[in-house]
Amino acid sequence: MKLKSKVWLMTLVCLLTAGVWLGGDDVAAGEPTASATEEPTTNADEFNIWNNILLGYTGEGGEIVIPEGVVQIGKFVFLDNVKLTKVVLPKSVKTIQAHAFKGCTQLKEVSLNAGLEELEGEAFYGCSELTAVTIPATVSAIGNRAFGNCTKVEKFEVAEGSQNFMAIEGVLFQTKGTQRRINNYGENWAFMDAMHITGLCLQAYPSAKVGDYVIPVDTESCAPYAFEGCQGLTGVTLTKNEEYIMADLFLNCSNLTSVKFAEGIIGIGPNAFEGCTSLTVVQTPDTLQIIGLEAFKGCSQLRQIDLGPRLTKMAQRVFEGCTSLAAFTVDAANAKYSAKDGILYNRKQSEVLMCPLGREGAVTFDAKVTSIGPNAFQGCTKLTEITVPNHIGEIGMGAFKDCTALAKVQLSERLRVVRMNAFENCVGLTEVTLPGYVAVIEGEAFKGCANIAKMVVPESMRKINGNSFEGCDKLVIYGGAKSFAQRFADDFRFGFVEIETKPVKVIANVESKAKKKVKLSWWSAAKTKGYVIQMSTKKRGGFKTIATVKGERKVAFTKGKLKSKKRYYFRMRAYRVVDKERQYGKYSDVMSVKVK
Repeated sequence: MKLKSKVWLMTLVCLLTAGVWLGGDDVAAGEPTASATEEPTTNADEFNIWNNILLGYTGEGGEIVIPEGVVQIGKFVFLDNVKLTKVVLPKSVKTIQAHAFKGCTQLKEVSLNAGLEELEGEAFYGCSELTAVTIPATVSAIGNRAFGNCTKVEKFEVAEGSQNFMAIEGVLFQTKGTQRRINNYGENWAFMDAMHITGLCLQAYPSAKVGDYVIPVDTESCAPYAFEGCQGLTGVTLTKNEEYIMADLFLNCSNLTSVKFAEGIIGIGPNAFEGCTSLTVVQTPDTLQIIGLEAFKGCSQLRQIDLGPRLTKMAQRVFEGCTSLAAFTVDAANAKYSAKDGILYNRKQSEVLMCPLGREGAVTFDAKVTSIGPNAFQGCTKLTEITVPNHIGEIGMGAFKDCTALAKVQLSERLRVVRMNAFENCVGLTEVTLPGYVAVIEGEAFKGCANIAKMVVPESMRKINGNSFEGCDKLVIYGGAKSFAQRFADDFRFGFVEIETKPVKVIANVESKAKKKVKLSWWSAAKTKGYVIQMSTKKRGGFKTIATVKGERKVAFTKGKLKSKKRYYFRMRAYRVVDKERQYGKYSDVMSVKVK
């Protein structure tokens, strides 16, 4: 009874993983289905068969013959069976389900039967000893990666009489039926399952086929993963009929050195060239509009990429791991992107979008730049110094994450928030002084900065996330007496050094909107008693105090009775009172205005 119970349990588990339970989504139309009331049967000791579906195998491997009458090989039946060397299928088999023989690394020969109709995705994935594959004429559908990473397959053959597939120079093509394709170029790269094939669809390229390859001109599309792991592929020329390069198309083609794009391609799918470690230069076509997620991830030898005039969208981590990429170039006619000194910007060059990972040394920014985008410098391991000028007010999440050689950072006086993961894993940092208006440090902002020993925190600080300094075991916080910084250090058991602080340099603006009047406005400075405002008719010198505005939260002042059409200059500084004496901060930058 115990043995029967174990067999029944094993059969039930196999049934559920095979996706043949009544009403399951994985049962295709016309395939045999099973009723929950049917009793399992066993055909020979080595095979668990139920309702003509092979659900399990308990034999020792070697050369096996699947019993006659089996119509479907279930999912995972022979998964990672490293003892299997040869398989003969009976004429009755109609479907080989997904992953059925995946990882059978010693399988050298499989006899696909006449009458077979469908090979699902990854059916023989990773069968690294398989050398030849002949597709029966009766097969009407082959899933993606059915023979992926079969590294010794040199050619595919198709039996005479097939209406759905053909082999051209050993490459497998689908001639009719349906194929998955990209239906939406948005963030999720949605897929549509019912693209009707009217021309050729390149289904699978043999992994061991050596040399360059020109895709036939009448090829309509390529299936995802069609060239995955093709170590013998050294160069490829794409056809003009393809509008997009499918997801993972050339994944891990590590010897691919050149790609010739045809005009007409508008999209490069996610991970399309991931792991192509021999690619050095990429010239994208003028028609290209979109580059998907991680499209060139891990292309470690890629030195240059030229972006065309119509490119309007790039997903995240497109060039992650491209450690040799030293510069971007962008067509001057591009309305979305631009490049300067090899760094990628938006069109107006007001936001830094991406720094190439091969960039070395220091980086500076011109006066147009107002923000540094999320992850803009992430992974720039050769970057040593960053100076963020005062006209930049925003640094995005993860902006300098994993910049492991970054040793010196000077931040903008306008910075108010240190974003999440902004300096995570910057192990080269030993000291950071936060500007006087920073009020918030978000989560994991300095996580993993194991060598940072000194952090000067301003009086303006109001919030620090509890994990902002996770892994910063050497950290000592420097700040004012009884400040938020001191309370944080005490609460989270960081060292604290009390320092004398002065009022912050005021950030201010002046404008004239009313006749003979000007209005000054400024950022409120923490722990101040007021502000001293000075005016002059000259840019340098001649400044005289015209007002003292009392109160930390006062942030505006209007000066009237000025001469119309005349230019005036203003500056101001904050003060606090210590032991009945005023303690002043630095003067603001000089501001000029022409009176209305």
